[in-house]
Amino acid sequence: MARKESQKTENTTRAEIEALKKAAEKQVITDQRAKQRVLALQEAVKQTLSATVEVEAQAQEVEESLPRVRDEESTVEAEHTQVQDLLNQREAEIDQVLRADKKRIADLQSELTTVTNRAEKLAAKRDKLSKETIPDLEKQLAEVRKEIEEAELENEHLSQILIPEDTGASSDVRNVLRQGANGRTGPRRSGPPAFGVPQPAPQFSPINAGAVPFYPSRQPGVILRGPPQPPQPTRPGNDFRPFDAPIPHGDIPGGTSFAPFPPPINSLHERASEACCR
Repeated sequence: MARKESQKTENTTRAEIEALKKAAEKQVITDQRAKQRVLALQEAVKQTLSATVEVEAQAQEVEESLPRVRDEESTVEAEHTQVQDLLNQREAEIDQVLRADKKRIADLQSELTTVTNRAEKLAAKRDKLSKETIPDLEKQLAEVRKEIEEAELENEHLSQILIPEDTGASSDVRNVLRQGANGRTGPRRSGPPAFGVPQPAPQFSPINAGAVPFYPSRQPGVILRGPPQPPQPTRPGNDFRPFDAPIPHGDIPGGTSFAPFPPPINSLHERASEACCR
């Protein structure tokens, strides 16, 4: 009986020992995990401390650089303001140039319209001249030429009628009178004498030998007269010096002004040009 109780006690003790072993094993595992956690926490604390030192150093550096950064910020703000003002000025200049260009384009368009209208009017006037005015002028010119020829023929006819051959006058006198009746003082010519080209010497007769000599000046319609002078070296007719001084003659002062000669008949092109200009 005692043996059974001892065996029962022994079994109970063994069961407790086994339970304690199992509990110890479990506790060992828990302790290992706790140790690992402690080590991890210690490592984290070390890293945190080192990071804290670095952050504090960086914070100190940032605090030290704050005045410089603020100065740079002020400089950048000033530059930004200056650039903004310059940009506004450039935009205003661009707007002004654009307005000036638009105004200039409008003025050019208006001028172009005016010139186009003027060109159209000139073209119409040119057509009118070519179709109406120029033919009329040509007709008038032909009539004037015809009248001139008729007047010359009439003068020649009158000179032959007014100066008969049996008047007893010398041939020189009759020639001079015929020339006076024809309105000429020398041989007939087709146009005015060219300046600087020697002309034939005038023919003198007993009538015009005693006449007051005249000296043509540079102004048309002004005749310079003077008394007879001693014989001078022979010069071709109309080959006068343009600055000869006026010579007085009796009560007639030098440089006496007479009615100017009528202007020559303009050519067809000159009259057409004048009509266009009007």
